[in-house]
Amino acid sequence: MTSMDDLDCELEKLRTVVSEYYDTVVNEPAIETVSKDILGQARIASLIALVRTITRLVQTDGLTFDKDYLRALSKDEIDKHIESLNAAIESNESGYVEINDKMRKSIEFLQDASSRQYLLPYFVRETHWISVSLLSASYISSLVLMRAYFELIIGIATRETGMMNDRILSLPELSMEEKKSLQLLWYRLCAWGHPYGKWFKEVCPIYLSHKPLYHSRLFNLCLKEFVHLVDFFSVVVINKYGLSLAVVRLELAKAKIDVGEFELLYPRLNA
Repeated sequence: MTSMDDLDCELEKLRTVVSEYYDTVVNEPAIETVSKDILGQARIASLIALVRTITRLVQTDGLTFDKDYLRALSKDEIDKHIESLNAAIESNESGYVEINDKMRKSIEFLQDASSRQYLLPYFVRETHWISVSLLSASYISSLVLMRAYFELIIGIATRETGMMNDRILSLPELSMEEKKSLQLLWYRLCAWGHPYGKWFKEVCPIYLSHKPLYHSRLFNLCLKEFVHLVDFFSVVVINKYGLSLAVVRLELAKAKIDVGEFELLYPRLNA
């Protein structure tokens, strides 16, 4: 049998190997990125802070219901939902809750009418993972994650289904020029979602055969798309959850977050 001392020794060896692996593929390229592009690293930190600030505001001040969904309901639909909700409330107050058709309809309605704040932590988490990928020179990985990030934003912004172009065009808070710009962003991100094409044309196989290394052109290409995404996220979330532009402006100023490069958010905050 293996003694506890032997087990501890093996675990220590495993920790060393894992630590060396992380140093090679994450820590060392990240340190190199910071040393060679301190401004780029600062921009990433600012993007993380922006997403976290807006998410925090949603959790404290944001709407818990989907105002666009409720506005689209007819008077008859509203009356039916009020009736089923009243029945559910009365059933609950009686101390006996019967899961009947009206109760089920009430639950379904509450789910449909929800603003789905529970999705916001996903944005925070993926913002961190995109940032880690960028800093550690995993550029293709960061772009693949950005495509999913874009889809998540669209899922918050609209209940429209179907082709992505149609879903983008359904966003009422954006101008036609802004929608066309987002369509182009989507096309660019989709191109990175498939191997061969963009991967071979934009990322040299010789470069990839080495351990992760900072690459100025690829880093800035990815960072530019990341800025567009966080810009899009900010405008959608502010509109969707009814955040006050004055409050957002104040909180961003407190956090010393510069949004001057954001093509969507900046003009709205300074209108």
